[in-house]
Amino acid sequence: MSRSRSAEYIGFNIEFLQKLAKVGGMRYEMLDEGSWENAWHQLLEGHIDMIPAVFRTEEREKEVLFSNLPMGTLYVTLNVRVDDKRYGYEDFSSFQGMRVGIIRGSSDGERFQRYCEKFGVKPIIVPYAETQALLSALEDGTLDGVAITHLGRSSTFRSVAQFSPEPVYIAVAKNRPDLLARLDAAMNAIVLRDPNYMMRLYDKYFAVSMAQQPVFTKEEEAFLKQADVVIAAYDPSWAPLEYTDTETGMFSGVTSDLLSTFSRYTGLRFRFEPIDQAEALEKVKKGLIDMVCSVTGDYLWDERNKMYTTRYYLRAPTMLVRTKQPHAIERIALQGGYWFSEHVAADHPGKEIIFYKNVRECFDALLKGDADAVY
Repeated sequence: MSRSRSAEYIGFNIEFLQKLAKVGGMRYEMLDEGSWENAWHQLLEGHIDMIPAVFRTEEREKEVLFSNLPMGTLYVTLNVRVDDKRYGYEDFSSFQGMRVGIIRGSSDGERFQRYCEKFGVKPIIVPYAETQALLSALEDGTLDGVAITHLGRSSTFRSVAQFSPEPVYIAVAKNRPDLLARLDAAMNAIVLRDPNYMMRLYDKYFAVSMAQQPVFTKEEEAFLKQADVVIAAYDPSWAPLEYTDTETGMFSGVTSDLLSTFSRYTGLRFRFEPIDQAEALEKVKKGLIDMVCSVTGDYLWDERNKMYTTRYYLRAPTMLVRTKQPHAIERIALQGGYWFSEHVAADHPGKEIIFYKNVRECFDALLKGDADAVY
């Protein structure tokens, strides 16, 4: 959480608290305590009622109350300046003697120290009272790095280590069990009504910043320097996702732009081949090509085709298209070789399923009357 230029409180915690207020009928007074230590002391003394997004420990459980459900899961990151190339991802030898700032008295700082002990790293640890001073010291070169909870989209630094994912809770003063009961009831209601709310909120604020450059390990850097050209298959007729431009004959579309970005960041070189999906999956299964640019599917589809898939980079709806005919759908045209086509076919037992090579052929069949619908 932070303050906007217009002095309004903004961020993950604030939006989540507003949701709780809406569901639980509460109002808040926000108090800026200046530092984590001050805020925690005020909570222990009962001068404030609650602090959001607090890591739960046995010691803290003796001092305050915690919400029954977590707000989400956060992890600690070691961050360096974007232009500081001394540090690779988990390059522990380069972390030796590094001047690293932490928030004094924070769980983040304690977990960073345990992380260092685990891997035999001996940095120079410098405690700070509040976050802005810590980040400013990194920006001006006073520090080499900062160890702090993942900064999410707001980050302007490179993360060279990520560790200790743990849930965070709302911490409530010991003298306010009544407030805790209301908060728990509101959080339960949110999860029951909208199970994915917290995940959507997390993605909104904690997805990787577009300003951050990818950080590679030494092994990854070595691979990128000597990697062969990657042979990649794309569907020549799956516009606008990927297709062959009729004027230039070149690979175009969303996927083309994405992989151009990959090349820029990594130095990887690609050779793109227009191959229909069914044939492409056979080729990747046999090792004749390195990758298929776009696939839909699940873990069973991956296993069947002997391939690994990335996290999804795009979500798109599936639509039913038909002509203005009043009769019932009996014949369905589908692209062969696609996971979703198999699922559509399975969902329509008793219908005639006709597989075609590409989308254009499916629509041609629809217009000719050879099919009643296309998915």
